[in-house]
Amino acid sequence: MNYLKKDIGKLIKGNDWLRSRVEEINSIKKEQGTSYPTGIPNEVLNLEHRVMSNEYIIELANYYVSKVEQIGGSIKLGKYLVWSFWLNGNKVSMSLHLSDDETHSKLYDYVFGSHSGINEWVHDHIVPLVSVILGDTSYSHAFGSWDLKDVSTFFDHFGKEYDSYNKRWDIYPTYKKEKYDEDLERAKKILNWLIELSTKTELMDDIDRVLDTYFKVVFKHNKEY
Repeated sequence: MNYLKKDIGKLIKGNDWLRSRVEEINSIKKEQGTSYPTGIPNEVLNLEHRVMSNEYIIELANYYVSKVEQIGGSIKLGKYLVWSFWLNGNKVSMSLHLSDDETHSKLYDYVFGSHSGINEWVHDHIVPLVSVILGDTSYSHAFGSWDLKDVSTFFDHFGKEYDSYNKRWDIYPTYKKEKYDEDLERAKKILNWLIELSTKTELMDDIDRVLDTYFKVVFKHNKEY
């Protein structure tokens, strides 16, 4: 959590600097009487959109911190899994990771030999397994018909539009305020839903029991080299 708070602080500081540049550019526009002043590259003229985007990212990150600090600093799904939320520059990401150090170490030593391999495996296999266990609780009003796998996808394309022609999310944000408003509202719903989910004791116990058996069998057939 401290790392995230530091990253939020860095983003706020950087965005304040960008905002001051926007104010300078607006002053030059007014002075020259044009929206495209001489000597100012077009990419610099788009700084105002970047400032807006950063403000939404900052609000979302602060919302996450404020909610998660109330429940001990993390959103856990049982004893094995935790949702990780982080900033990569001015981009936000969230995904499910193993929180149990012993299990993670065994998977590294006996099975995958890499941390990235473990993370990919959790995303591709454990997340769908847990989603099935959740049953109808995974089809929350926060998602529509989404399941847990779509949580990571959603945060990765925060502020971006879907390109139906190429069947992919656009690489760059839309910089449309309406899109950011919509995504921010949904992101808050998702976070609230995940926090509520993590408090369902019987459901979390069921997830633990399934994964207890799962990992027991995995390590039975994957022994130390």
